[in-house]
Amino acid sequence: MINSSTLFALCFIMVVPFLSHGQEAIYLKGGKVSVNGLALKTPNEISLALNTENSQELTTTFNKYKSQRGFANVLAFAGGLATGYSVGGAIGGGKLNGGLLAGGLGVLGVGLIVNSGANNSLKTLISEYNKNIQSRKVSMRVELSSNRVGTIVSF
Repeated sequence: MINSSTLFALCFIMVVPFLSHGQEAIYLKGGKVSVNGLALKTPNEISLALNTENSQELTTTFNKYKSQRGFANVLAFAGGLATGYSVGGAIGGGKLNGGLLAGGLGVLGVGLIVNSGANNSLKTLISEYNKNIQSRKVSMRVELSSNRVGTIVSF
């Protein structure tokens, strides 16, 4: 027959995994954002994972990231178009338009700088989020020894 302390220990061990789950940390590795090993590809997926509507600071940083990323994409498109048109015309037998080529490369360079700022905003956003969830983490631990059962709860 099972005594009450054994029954309590079994019930507690079965309940602990459900109590100790929380928000998962988000990682930025190699320019890719991931949570639980799954890559987040779009800003909307990143926003949902970060749950930005709960924090004004996270919302502000996320909006800064999105606007910088969008502007960098526009600059990259314009610079690539100008550079490609100039080089493509030269390949097709026309004269190389040096001004258009230089302008396109300049716009591409500015786009790279803006994109670097967007990446820094994303790094800041993820570190703020991870710092917030680590400060709210609750952990439970069960210690079993030959003659006793102990629980430790940390807030």
